[in-house]
Amino acid sequence: KTIEEVVDCLFWVDLLANFFLTYRDRHGKEVDSLRLIAWHYLSGYFTVNLLACMPDSAIQTVVGLFGSQDGGDSSHQFSANKVVRITRIQRVSRLTRLARLARLAKIASFRPTNQIWLWLQGLRGVRVINNTVGLIWIVHCLSCGWYLCAALAEDPTETWVGRRNIDTAGEVTLLSAEPVVQWCHAFYFVLTVFTTVGFGDMSAVTTSEIVYVCFTMVVGAVVHSIIISE
Repeated sequence: KTIEEVVDCLFWVDLLANFFLTYRDRHGKEVDSLRLIAWHYLSGYFTVNLLACMPDSAIQTVVGLFGSQDGGDSSHQFSANKVVRITRIQRVSRLTRLARLARLAKIASFRPTNQIWLWLQGLRGVRVINNTVGLIWIVHCLSCGWYLCAALAEDPTETWVGRRNIDTAGEVTLLSAEPVVQWCHAFYFVLTVFTTVGFGDMSAVTTSEIVYVCFTMVVGAVVHSIIISE
């Protein structure tokens, strides 16, 4: 559900951003007029993109509103017709999402030649944001792997999750915490390994943890070299 919400947010951002992205006309000339860009977008892919942005819950609400106005049908027949309508619209929405993802992948290969796109990439602030977002994404992925080392263990109490205390008395371990809290601790550990050598409050003990931490340190060194070179 969280991933779907993130994708929906990205689709909405892209839906609005397309009003400010130039395009090439039939003669190959780049058009940078906002009025022409808006008209070209509204008469083209705007409807498809808007439908792709709509979540399933919104589609069900719309179908329910239209379906509630129908008269003369029995409750059983109304429910059946409503289910059929929702299924059809959801299929169209999923197809538009797939078509839009394919279109975005195709556009991504041409946008590096866009002058506005190149100008934005050249800004120092944009480069800092790109590197920061990339660092957070890599740390998040490695944090999930760090937690997976504990999840796949036969005895969870012997892992870093079972050894990690989350209260001052040392009686409550991370095993009884919410998934968000566990993710925060995993993210904190991987980030300290990336930026420093760790603070010593969390460490690898089992063989799988030691191997994974070594892998994380290598990845951290590579990421640091890439960021410094950028």
